[in-house]
Amino acid sequence: MIERMAPAWLLMLAATAVGGPAAAEGIVLSSTAPGMTVGRMIADDETLRLPEGSLTTLLLPTGQTLTLAGPYDGKPAPPQGGGGASGGLADWKGLDLSSLGGTRGERLARVAIPDAAAPLSIDASMAGTWCVLSGTPLRLAAPKAAGAATLHLEDARTKATAVVSWPDGKDQPWPPQLPVADGTTILARPQGADAPHPIRFRATDDGAADDFSRVVSWSRAGCYRQAAPFLREIGAQVAPFELYLSTNRGRTPRYVIGETVTLVLQSNRPANLRCYLLRDASVSPLFLEPPGFVRLADHTELRIPGERVAIEIAALPPPGVGEVRCYAVDPAGGSKLAIPGDALTDPTGQRLDRLFGGLSEGRVARATLHIRID
Repeated sequence: MIERMAPAWLLMLAATAVGGPAAAEGIVLSSTAPGMTVGRMIADDETLRLPEGSLTTLLLPTGQTLTLAGPYDGKPAPPQGGGGASGGLADWKGLDLSSLGGTRGERLARVAIPDAAAPLSIDASMAGTWCVLSGTPLRLAAPKAAGAATLHLEDARTKATAVVSWPDGKDQPWPPQLPVADGTTILARPQGADAPHPIRFRATDDGAADDFSRVVSWSRAGCYRQAAPFLREIGAQVAPFELYLSTNRGRTPRYVIGETVTLVLQSNRPANLRCYLLRDASVSPLFLEPPGFVRLADHTELRIPGERVAIEIAALPPPGVGEVRCYAVDPAGGSKLAIPGDALTDPTGQRLDRLFGGLSEGRVARATLHIRID
């Protein structure tokens, strides 16, 4: 019998920290639960409370993925002996450990993690923590916001300062008068900003056997902006495309005539969101202005109405039950999808389902809920 050793990044999850053993942790790979972000570390003794209709996939220290369907209230581990958690254990399977190590499986072949020695471009436009190796070449990313052409930097400990500008709009070298080490905090104030924000640095060891261990170490050190893009790619390949749809009163809401209905949505993929109200033998799209959909960022809660989507859904007479049906469509697979008029004349919504169901597998996620109006 041949035993396969877990790659170094799995061992790192349960490795000892200074002062003794650390609790094993899982990493959020994908989630439609509002507030659950990719890269979040979940301790093995932490209680997760996931809402009904949500789906969350964790990467455990064992190398297995654990997919939890809400409502879920319990520890982030497969139940032992049938106890300890209430809710849905949607899936519990072992990943091919070699596919996450130096020899990647076909499923994860598209996950391209940069070389440890590659230059690191620091986005100093907002607060964040960045993981660096000794000798890693650092650069300052050119600002995306208009009018932020100058950046004032100050070392919070030494008080050394530097001013950086981007006259040609290209990334600039990191100022040599601001050397970076483990624990360095740089206060960055873009041109026009009232106050600076902190840019923190953590030194990480690259002695691990494979590049995925680097992503795990970034997550553990709080370097979310570095780890998240690669964790998202992994999550997109091990978790299904899902859309969460609820209201500010839950998944079985009741409203009084005249009240405003607030929808709460979250997708685990970037998507074009189309929603429809089915009531009184009619189908009404919620987004009327071209292009007929709103863009939904992945793992980001969207509320309607809200700052991004100022459309109101009122509980209108007569009393009864209405259905909200939403489709999140992969922009690459349905950005030019046209909705024919006859699809809005079927009060059952079956024509809509057939239309969106005709997209390629994995290109659309559907969610519905019923709203009672008293």
